[in-house]
Amino acid sequence: MYSGLKVKGHNTYVIAQAIYYVLKAYETEKTFKNEIHDQWLGFVEKILDKFLLSQKESGEFPYTFSVKDGKGAEYAGYAGCWCYTAIAYFSFLSGTEKYIESMRKAHEYYHDFVKKEECYGTPADTYMAVDSEGVLAFIKACRFMHRITSQNVYLDHLKEALNYEFSFKFAYDSKILVPPLSETGWSSCGGSVTSVCNPHIHPMSNNVIDDMIYYLKIKPDDYIRSRLHDTVLWGLQSYNSYDREFGYGRKGWMSERFCYSEGLLTEKYPDGKKSSIWFAFLPWGAANVLEGFCGDLWQNEDMIL
Repeated sequence: MYSGLKVKGHNTYVIAQAIYYVLKAYETEKTFKNEIHDQWLGFVEKILDKFLLSQKESGEFPYTFSVKDGKGAEYAGYAGCWCYTAIAYFSFLSGTEKYIESMRKAHEYYHDFVKKEECYGTPADTYMAVDSEGVLAFIKACRFMHRITSQNVYLDHLKEALNYEFSFKFAYDSKILVPPLSETGWSSCGGSVTSVCNPHIHPMSNNVIDDMIYYLKIKPDDYIRSRLHDTVLWGLQSYNSYDREFGYGRKGWMSERFCYSEGLLTEKYPDGKKSSIWFAFLPWGAANVLEGFCGDLWQNEDMIL
């Protein structure tokens, strides 16, 4: 539970995203090891049914759940979209149709944020600022809905949501004067700014590589393909390829905070000089890059060549 929340509770951004990754693990085990964990789906279904008890008629899911009874405590922002994504993913994997009406209402509600280009209130630490993280959930939900229904409206909304995400993504390399980023040849191109109040780039947008590939396989698009190319290259150069390449840590370690400007230079070297990254190994950050690289990309390398 994040201490900075106005109304104390369990953030749906964290809970529902965790459920998404349980489903991701289920699909991965089934696809690559031919192992089917029905008990994982049963576990997820019970939680999704709990989500539905707090979904509003408008389609909105809570921003936080109560720590006392698990009911919706606060309704604001885009965090609840991850509930929609988890439900859509489960429906795709299981073939159930019992959540169709819930998903339809949720899609209309969260699409309205995308239309207005003001997805706000996803990660708690951005304090309801407009951010790039919420739309990633919607992007994934659109893909699952298109696979479930084959209705082109979800493919159209997938493209619309990708374009929203691209509005946060650097299409060029910014000039960085502070080490270690100024010394490693690191490029901001392809990285997505966290939010309008957090002046740094982090790796989360790499987890929609599969979704970009899905769209491109159905509707070739030179612009989306170019942004896919940028995203892949950004991820490849944002972790230690050898010990202490970024001034700290071991080979394979990855930070969460890459400062493309001087707006968030809070980390310091032992001698007191400022650093352009956060000296921390963030498994969450690295996982987003791995998710992008370990999905459909290796079977569709031609899309980035």
